[in-house]
Amino acid sequence: MGRIKWFLTGSLLLIGLFILALDNWFFQLLNPIRTTLLDSLFVFLTNYGHWLVFFSLANVVLLINFLGKKRISAINNIKMLLPLWAGFLTAGLASIILKVLIVSERPFSALNLEPITGINYSFPLWNTSFPSWHAVSFFVLLPFLNYNQPRFKIIWWALGILVALSRVYIGVHYLSDVLAGGLIGFYIGKFFLGLGLRRFNLISKS
Repeated sequence: MGRIKWFLTGSLLLIGLFILALDNWFFQLLNPIRTTLLDSLFVFLTNYGHWLVFFSLANVVLLINFLGKKRISAINNIKMLLPLWAGFLTAGLASIILKVLIVSERPFSALNLEPITGINYSFPLWNTSFPSWHAVSFFVLLPFLNYNQPRFKIIWWALGILVALSRVYIGVHYLSDVLAGGLIGFYIGKFFLGLGLRRFNLISKS
């Protein structure tokens, strides 16, 4: 039992060191490929990839599914808004708690990165680097988007990944911040989606 404990502890430390090394390597990779075109693209994605935009999008997707359905199916679809909201609020609370507990300096400050025009680099003291709220706020909604509009699954994933990468590109997050944020959000979303499906006996899509 003791050997397993030490093995797991050592493995976690190695994974942590690897992620830290990956963070710095990723910024070294990004700096030479920065262009005016990429700056404009990622500034647009990060400025308009706001949590309110994501949350509104998910609600609209569920409400669009509501239109044109039979009464029972439509009511079931509206019920799914409840776990969506609950999951989003839970993810927001988890993100704030982690930011306050894990006081991680943002890379533009820690690595003295050159600022990109069009980005506000001013953050409240509590709003630290880990995890990325942009990543958390989109990926918590992803299971609901995939469930209700599976035809656009590739688009949802691509949008989430691009927005998350935009946060690294402009220097306000490390790669580990967005990876962790994406995982935290996604699994909270999956939990509340499953909870909603079981609670309202929605075994399959209506």
